[in-house]
Amino acid sequence: MAGRLIDSHVHVWAPVERKEEFPFYGQMLGASSNDPPMPGHAEVLLAAMEEAGVSGALIVQPSNHQFDHSYLNSVLEQYPDKFVGCLLADPTPGGGGVAAIEQLATEHGYRAVRFNPYLWPEGEKMTNEDTAKFPEVSALAEKHVVNVFIGGSQTSLFCDTTAADKVCSTLYFGYTGSIGPWFTKASSTWREGLSEENWIVMTWDFFAPEVANSKRFWNGGAVTLAHELGHYLGVMHTHEGATACEGEGLTKADAVPDTPVNRQVEQWAAENNLAAALAGWCSDFRNGKSPQPKALLDYNSCKADGTTDNVFNLMSYLPNACNMLLSPNQVARLQWAVATFRPQMMAAYAA
Repeated sequence: MAGRLIDSHVHVWAPVERKEEFPFYGQMLGASSNDPPMPGHAEVLLAAMEEAGVSGALIVQPSNHQFDHSYLNSVLEQYPDKFVGCLLADPTPGGGGVAAIEQLATEHGYRAVRFNPYLWPEGEKMTNEDTAKFPEVSALAEKHVVNVFIGGSQTSLFCDTTAADKVCSTLYFGYTGSIGPWFTKASSTWREGLSEENWIVMTWDFFAPEVANSKRFWNGGAVTLAHELGHYLGVMHTHEGATACEGEGLTKADAVPDTPVNRQVEQWAAENNLAAALAGWCSDFRNGKSPQPKALLDYNSCKADGTTDNVFNLMSYLPNACNMLLSPNQVARLQWAVATFRPQMMAAYAA
């Protein structure tokens, strides 16, 4: 099955010669004025995507245009087959709150919202009940598809780690709050339109190149988001089940026939002093070297004849360098689960 490369977070901004039409607000890093120090318009991105073999991208409203989405609106209208938009919520007085979000989503097709904590007025937080500008965002999200919430951090770059604020103290690398009927132990109250049972949470760290989401870290943030989206849309861990090598775990596991039963791979590898070797094998492979395939025969946590563990699978727990693919039957299960349990999603993206 042929895959498509999608860039999950990029920015574009208007050409300098069109700044009267699309104004800039504030200086970018390395700039001496509000004019950006380098070109970043959509055609520059499209040329780079073509060179890299990237099919599409999620474009996030850039800070140098602040809350004026007019340039990004024009890009989304001009290139609907290439780009999906993420708008920037305006927390300033008079910013419009949830109504402004709904207008952009409805009239211009934005599919994601970014809440930037650095743009909040001093003393204000999204969680302040008396002054919060976005109390209806979860209700708005019911009209759309995936709710991704960002919270928690292990670095002061994003959060005061000594504070009691729940958003900053909740430290999940990634978690899926959507336990639908495709899970072995499904929530009895799950339904597609229920926002409180359809969400993903990730830590701030996993969106930061200097912390986790860069080539140096094998894009660990993107890997984590892809893993959680897999759960959200219909696939389980390859080690699903409390006893993955026997009994119910052996017969059910992840309900996918082409993923061999295995224990939690990273944990098992660590217990058997094989974790570093696995990370090194995958790094060598992705760096264009030719590690020996026979070295992977050591990774057979259930001692099943003729199999090895799912050491490249996005739904396993692995070193980031090893997370590379879903199996054909996992893709088929995703398609089945979405078609069966998410008619709103199917209708939203029918076009």
